[in-house]
Amino acid sequence: GFKNVFQLEGGIIEYTRQIKEEGIESKFIGKNFVFDHRLGERITDDIIAQCHQCGKPCDNHTNCANDACHLLFIQCDQCKAAMENCCSTECQETIHLPWEEQVAKRKGLQVGNKVFRKGKSEALKFKKSGDLPDKPLAKAETKDIRQKIKVKKTLIGKAEHYYSKSKIAQFLIENNELAVGDKVLISGPTTGDQEITISQIFVNGTFSDTAKAGDQITFELPFRVRLSDKLYKILDSENA
Repeated sequence: GFKNVFQLEGGIIEYTRQIKEEGIESKFIGKNFVFDHRLGERITDDIIAQCHQCGKPCDNHTNCANDACHLLFIQCDQCKAAMENCCSTECQETIHLPWEEQVAKRKGLQVGNKVFRKGKSEALKFKKSGDLPDKPLAKAETKDIRQKIKVKKTLIGKAEHYYSKSKIAQFLIENNELAVGDKVLISGPTTGDQEITISQIFVNGTFSDTAKAGDQITFELPFRVRLSDKLYKILDSENA
């Protein structure tokens, strides 16, 4: 129903590349949002949105970690840490219930549309979807690329299950090997990037110091993992 709608040749990401390369004024401000894994391509360093929970200038989109909710909303890093990636206290309490109780609570619920309907919850106090401010609320910090050290890693496995009552994570090793003392990165759309050092592992149900491709491993983990999470082994710089 909109008039004068035009499509950018090459898309918004190509447009961003061109304006940076040619040093021309951007007709877009803020951050471009894409649904795949809630990624964002920053067009300018202007922040024109707010954290839906505390009101702080923020433009990071996420989905509620509660599988019975999955609400799409904007959440700053501080609220993400305090609320464990949840949109409400109720959802935060739910993710700590035994897995069987969580499954029972969401049985019959239809929440698929909430994955894309941003901020549709009374629990979010600072939602202003569609209302743009006259001027940016803040500027995003530009990180010095020389200070950014890329983590060298190799994919070794995937998450299979999380036992919430005992806080035990189960992974399948698909490539390479894993040993006690190794540093690993657990990464996923909802989990984010979490680094830990392996202090103890059970391999195929038996305590062991090492695991190889094809082995099923379990170890204690203070946060929940999901089937979409991947397990990476962090490499030493000399081995990278």
